[in-house]
Amino acid sequence: MLSFVTNFARTAIGSPVISILILIVTVLSIRLGLASREIGDLQLEKDEIALVHTNALATADTTRRLNVVLADSNVMWARLAVQREELVDSLAETLEAVIVSRTELLTTIASLDTNLISEVTDTADVRIARWDLYQEPFTVEVEAHLPKPPAQGRLNLNVNLDPALLVMRVGCLEALGRTHQAEVFVQTPWWLTAEVTNVEQTQGVCQPYRVPDTSSSGSGSSIFADVILGGLASGLVALIFDEDVYKGTAIGVGAGVFWHVVF
Repeated sequence: MLSFVTNFARTAIGSPVISILILIVTVLSIRLGLASREIGDLQLEKDEIALVHTNALATADTTRRLNVVLADSNVMWARLAVQREELVDSLAETLEAVIVSRTELLTTIASLDTNLISEVTDTADVRIARWDLYQEPFTVEVEAHLPKPPAQGRLNLNVNLDPALLVMRVGCLEALGRTHQAEVFVQTPWWLTAEVTNVEQTQGVCQPYRVPDTSSSGSGSSIFADVILGGLASGLVALIFDEDVYKGTAIGVGAGVFWHVVF
């Protein structure tokens, strides 16, 4: 097999030494490409194990209030995110969007507990009292009418809430090897308690290296890369030894194709 390629190269270029050098360079180039793919496969396997580990931590995690100082008395909540290959969302088609992150949030507003005192206006028929209160986030207006029995009393109550600004951030934490943990951060006013009940995102958000696997030795892209690499290396050897560069490159490409077909 090797003698066939050597004889072919010797006939094409004429120098047996250069032919052998071209053959050696071509074979080494291809073997280097195969070794690189094997290393890549091992790295992907290691990444997958790390991702399973981080997802287990995320599944067991609960909402945490972070001890950070924010402006306007805001508070920060956090929870680790489970990372999946893709998110299946029933609304994705309706929204005409690819969903890359989904967070379920349960919020609770602080209760209002206060005592109000007001002057009473007493007329011949009814006693009237009014209260006005602002206690963040509540704005309260109360007016009570208490007529003499047996008439019924009336209470006018108007309660408004301040708007709540919620800021959500998706973060990629320090990597375990190449695999990052994903975490969602929710910023709320102090009077709003947030519970992140579920958080998921696609792996590509924090794992940019996760691309479709084309590392198989039989894939078209890997064959193309190895053949081109072998051709360029062989052409360079021919150039150094003042041989025909075009013939050397052609021999390298031919040897690369031959290698993939046989092996």
